[in-house]
Amino acid sequence: MKISTNPLCALLVGTALLLTSADAFSQATSPEKSLTIGYPTATMPASTAYYSSVPLKLFVDPDKLNVRVVRMQGASVVVQALETGKIDVAMPATAATLAYLDKVPNADIVGFYTFINGFQSFPAVKPESRIKTLRELEGMTIGVQGLENSQVPLTRALVGMTGGDGSKVNFVAVGDGPEAAYALKSGRVEVLALFDGLYGQVEAAGVPIRFLTSPEVSRERVGLTGAVITKKTLFAQKRELFVHLSSAFAKATLFTLENPEAAIRIHWEMFPETRQRGVSEEEALRTAAASLKARLLNVYDVDGQFGLSTEQQIKGYIDLLRRGGVVKGSSEEVTFWDPSVLKEANSFDREQIRQMARNWGKK
Repeated sequence: MKISTNPLCALLVGTALLLTSADAFSQATSPEKSLTIGYPTATMPASTAYYSSVPLKLFVDPDKLNVRVVRMQGASVVVQALETGKIDVAMPATAATLAYLDKVPNADIVGFYTFINGFQSFPAVKPESRIKTLRELEGMTIGVQGLENSQVPLTRALVGMTGGDGSKVNFVAVGDGPEAAYALKSGRVEVLALFDGLYGQVEAAGVPIRFLTSPEVSRERVGLTGAVITKKTLFAQKRELFVHLSSAFAKATLFTLENPEAAIRIHWEMFPETRQRGVSEEEALRTAAASLKARLLNVYDVDGQFGLSTEQQIKGYIDLLRRGGVVKGSSEEVTFWDPSVLKEANSFDREQIRQMARNWGKK
């Protein structure tokens, strides 16, 4: 597929939404076949490959769907951009979507595809750490990427679930993977609360970690931590486009699970600025693969369908967000989620995709 990139730096008047770039990935011109997708990061790290570069480059048919990508800063920003009609599809962490729906329960928003299934934000310590349980985090200072990150309320919720007082947990910003790794290694903090891709970077930096987990946040009980969302009205009007897009995500997920290194090289092709500079290609690939593979541990099919979350997983995640104070009285687990396109989207030959992945790059 031919790719054209059009850099854009424009502040949308009255919305405070900074569009950092707009990338056109297919050449269809019909508005009826077009969707603008907003991603909540300007950097597009390798951990996004299975729902960004790989589906758009390999599995979106330009005769069926024209995709325009807009990169933004933050999950809440893309949710607002969707609600105000600046984009058609958004890819935020579900916590941001549900927080918005808690404030605006009648918002015209629906989730239709899960791109992160498992809970990805358990606190982590050094393997030899004296800390063994989540309950022990009460009164401690924990390192997070940024103080606005969802790991702050989620960690408080986890501590509360074990009988501790989550309000007595303190946080300090320690930055991304390498910076967070140094903070843990040097003893600046004893605990990190990051997400899976960043934990992969920490370990790639040579700092092993041990997670503080809870059986209450198992794979069966909590899911839908990242969901693709759109407008309910648009979802009904352009159902065939959402089937095609969901199928592209599902195929790309399987491709990436089968061959993460190939997915990273495809990602570098589409977003060359994401390749680590100043190191060998082997080292850049090792670091990127650590981040992507850490994410893929939380990406899997449910009942044979990629993109699906069960009602129990959704309710479990919303309950966790309630405990953390992210949402209060919302019951959007009923009206927010519509997986009706997923059965059709998953109707493809899986072995064909696996074979494609295994053979990628071979002559």
